[in-house]
Amino acid sequence: MDIGWRLAFLLLLVGGLGQSAWPAVVALVLRWLLGDSICLVLLGLALLGWPWLGPWMPPWLSVAAVAITLALLPAQPPPALRWLPADLNYTFSILCLGLKTWVRLNRRRPDTFVDSFERWARAQPGRTILVWTGPGSQSVTFRELDAQACRAAWAMRAELGGALGLHAREPTALLMLPSQTMAALALWLGLAKLGCPVAWINPHSRGAPLVHAVLSSGAQVLIVDPVVPLPISGSRVPSPKFLLCPIPADLRENLEEVLPKLQAEDIRCFYLSYSSPTLGVGALGAALEAAPPDPVPAELRAEIKPRSPALFIYTSGTTGLPKPAILTYERVLHISSMLTLFGVTADDVVYSVLPLYHTMGLVLGVLSCLELGVTCVLAPKFSASCFWDDCRQHGVTVIQYVGEVLRYLCNTPQVRAPPLTLLGTSLQRPEDRTHTVRLAIGSGLRADVWETFQQRFGPIRIWEVYGSTEGNVGFVNYPGRCGAHGKTSCFLRMLSPYELVQFSMETEEPVRDNRGLCIPVRPGIGAREPPLGVGRVETLHLLRGWKKPPKALSFSALPSSSASTFCSTGSLGVHLSWEAGLLLTQVLGRQPFLGYRGARELSERKLVRNVRRPNDVYYNSGDVLTVDREGFLCFRDRLGDTFRWKGENVSTREVEGVLAQVDFLQEVNVYGVSVPGCEGKVGMAAVQLAPGRTFDGQKMYQHVRTWLPAYAIPQFIRIQDALEITGTFKLMKSRLVREAFNVGVIADPLFVLDNQARAFRPLTPDIYRAVCEGTWRL
Repeated sequence: MDIGWRLAFLLLLVGGLGQSAWPAVVALVLRWLLGDSICLVLLGLALLGWPWLGPWMPPWLSVAAVAITLALLPAQPPPALRWLPADLNYTFSILCLGLKTWVRLNRRRPDTFVDSFERWARAQPGRTILVWTGPGSQSVTFRELDAQACRAAWAMRAELGGALGLHAREPTALLMLPSQTMAALALWLGLAKLGCPVAWINPHSRGAPLVHAVLSSGAQVLIVDPVVPLPISGSRVPSPKFLLCPIPADLRENLEEVLPKLQAEDIRCFYLSYSSPTLGVGALGAALEAAPPDPVPAELRAEIKPRSPALFIYTSGTTGLPKPAILTYERVLHISSMLTLFGVTADDVVYSVLPLYHTMGLVLGVLSCLELGVTCVLAPKFSASCFWDDCRQHGVTVIQYVGEVLRYLCNTPQVRAPPLTLLGTSLQRPEDRTHTVRLAIGSGLRADVWETFQQRFGPIRIWEVYGSTEGNVGFVNYPGRCGAHGKTSCFLRMLSPYELVQFSMETEEPVRDNRGLCIPVRPGIGAREPPLGVGRVETLHLLRGWKKPPKALSFSALPSSSASTFCSTGSLGVHLSWEAGLLLTQVLGRQPFLGYRGARELSERKLVRNVRRPNDVYYNSGDVLTVDREGFLCFRDRLGDTFRWKGENVSTREVEGVLAQVDFLQEVNVYGVSVPGCEGKVGMAAVQLAPGRTFDGQKMYQHVRTWLPAYAIPQFIRIQDALEITGTFKLMKSRLVREAFNVGVIADPLFVLDNQARAFRPLTPDIYRAVCEGTWRL
């Protein structure tokens, strides 16, 4: 019987007897503090001394309750009990935050992030809200940003007709901007003032993926930032506080490639410039400059409801091409309010290097700052050499990260140690701790990087967050346990129910019992063998960086299918976690799954029914997690057609579509594989050559460099005579992922991406060893 049910039974028993619960509580605490033997001796003495101590003894019914309590409850305090104060405090904070959000959104006219931004603009117009560190570095105040947003709103309304914004639930505009520019944010806020949801597209998309992204959003307007400032006739010049055009990306070329297909769908395209070099593409520069900075009436967004779409953020998901996930005003407000949980105040300065087409950079970053009145410093891209200089220059107190960001910072050169110190050690640079950063907020941080980062750069409080753009539940590591990606408790589980269930590696679906319900995961070591064919974690994994297992552990006693893993080291050594399971989160009225824009089938694929009881509905996250006995969650793997590399979600379907265009390839199967010392998974492709053709490493290199962003390019190629398929004619990935690029296991020809040679070259044992040791740059 679960401890929760035991406690409920005891409370009902004591209440039914009409007795006080304090004797049972005292007895339980004494047992936990003194142990079984001493507790039993005390209980026996109490019973023997009953005739003489009767007036001072509790009634016999209470003594019976004490005995039952000691029999039913565990001999040792539950491991999670030590975190009870933190659990209660965090749960109370979540409830208060949810109540405030509910009150704001359930007024006669919902109070959205736009209203909050306008209140700040009226209350503190001269306060600096955004700082841009890129080319033409600049800063804007609330007054200036609000004026730019109002100009953008009136310009878009005049350019596209007065009906724009009246249908607030339909997407009416779409941005494709590669970096955090003031123009992008001002235009987005202007469209939000009209009630128009905006889709942010990854600027690395081109060709068919770009067309898919635009069409799937349902937008009728595409706004593109050109590659360079376009020449302006006469004396008119772009306003440096509104239009920022020098962007190192061939967005104009990308647009012209797909323009005929977009025009065939009646999609209107515009440049953020004063003139257009492309026939059929308009220019918004003049309209933006001529528009008045007058306030935009709130009546123009009167149709907004709490669950109206506010944003579309593209997520690779786990079922095919990237899809526009729906972020409602309610969801956006919940996420943007989370900074208050982390202790961020209006006096802080937040620094972000994350792209705006991700939820972490746009909503938890910029939008949270607009909501709280916090100054947000934006960098065009991550630079390890400039990171701390920017923080010192702007007085940054809070930084945003994905796991790779902090790892790159830890890998920056250090001062070599004196000759008499331990071999291989290094010393901090004097400026490593010369900063004002006190908080780091992000996701995907490994335990070893966590410890190294704090040892080198100071006791910065790290808030690790787990969640997905379209998911309905998220987790926060609020106690700050090193290596954990989230924390749960019985209180949070009541508010946001979830399950970790067994799953099949072949079908990537939950395993069912004889009643047709999902099977929850069990403790790892000592657990029964999993059903045949059920893959969870195939072998006992060690923390990356360990060259061999510790002597204190015996591997011979562990079955190869054991789901035990090591989730973190921390200061106490190794923590054994529970078996890994597929995360399913229950869909409820208070935590709905809104899915993706488009056909209903796209969202239905993410739902699992009959999980714990008949007809219940859960969202399938596609993520494999472990949870230990204290409630700490660790991310283990991602199933499906997606993997994460260098902080970006990579769609295997999208990469397969690009590789399929290579003339000497007949079949392609793309998947992600783990690399020692690296977060996420790197891309690898198993390919079948066309009849009579040979592999051309130079041609393959040129093709992927032209059509794929750097993070999506497969680093390894495996040539097979024929690609394996499942019984349902799906490409088999499980064995390929397990074998990865191990030259000692794979007999097929293997190739590795070599940027210096500008080609794919054969993967030799020496190169394989260099990759595993981290000396080969991926």
